[in-house]
Amino acid sequence: MAAGRRTIKDVARLAGVSLGSASRALSGADNVSEDTIARVKRAAASLRYQPNHAARSLRSRSTKTIGCMFADMTNPLYAKLFDMLETRLERQGYMTLISNTSNQLDREIRSLKLLAERGLDALIVAPAHERNRELNDLLAQLPMPYLVLDREVLVKADTILFDHAGGLTQVVEHLAGLGHKRIGLVTANLKSRPGRRRISAFKSAMRAQGLKILEENLVLPPTSMSSVYDSVIEMLSRKDRPTAIVVQGTGILSSTLNAIATLGLRIPRDLSLVSIGRADFIQNHVPAISTLRVDYERLSDEIAAHLFERLGNGNGHTRKQQRLRRLFPYVFEARASTAPPRKAPDSA
Repeated sequence: MAAGRRTIKDVARLAGVSLGSASRALSGADNVSEDTIARVKRAAASLRYQPNHAARSLRSRSTKTIGCMFADMTNPLYAKLFDMLETRLERQGYMTLISNTSNQLDREIRSLKLLAERGLDALIVAPAHERNRELNDLLAQLPMPYLVLDREVLVKADTILFDHAGGLTQVVEHLAGLGHKRIGLVTANLKSRPGRRRISAFKSAMRAQGLKILEENLVLPPTSMSSVYDSVIEMLSRKDRPTAIVVQGTGILSSTLNAIATLGLRIPRDLSLVSIGRADFIQNHVPAISTLRVDYERLSDEIAAHLFERLGNGNGHTRKQQRLRRLFPYVFEARASTAPPRKAPDSA
């Protein structure tokens, strides 16, 4: 028999295991011993066996593939989440495909159509244009289970929403408790839920503390990766500048830190700072930056568990299967970048 025509039966026979054990070992399933996996992989390598994924999909009606459509993978927080999801799903034998739509509606429409046509097992979507009618119509017609991440779409869908209100309340309460009265916000003014909710949550938390919301203390660039260098320089050059700022932890934070350094301000002596999100580039920052973050490991576990539950029960929702609507909490970590404000001549 030609090497190219080897089958999984040949692999199982050479490895001395059942056909089912060989299949599970090669698909990455958890319920297989390490010894069996090693024997099956040695046999497959010896026979130069190549799985026929198309045939396997036809037999099982599963492609063992889950798609992710995210609005902006240049955002390090999306990248970190995808990395966690990919690792978590791989443990169950699933491959993960990513579609980066760069916040463009036409790419989101095209991506949803292509992902639906490819017959993937499930989708995780976080579109930039969550209220667009055509996009929502496509979501409603998807033939596979899907989960919407931190978006308020028009159709009924399984959804995990980040608790921006709860998270920003913790941050503002922390800063107000240290004695800060002038607190600024530097975050993207996005049309999608994260942008809308982040800004409104900050304002609500400030009002709850009896603090004034000054428009000149709000730096709201158009995207999560926009440079805010000039705007932050202007805000922090004022005599009545904020004594603390809350900053989105993307490229916005990077340009904010550069602006602070240019002005010769020191954190937290001259300015307290909290990052929304913990990007890799701040891991070794001195002083350590206080962070409002999502536990991506826990989030990826919840997403995977929910999708596997849906896959186990079929694509549809029976009467006993209610739509998921989960409010996922933030974790606030107060570190060395926040401290009581200094008594300065302008604070008299």
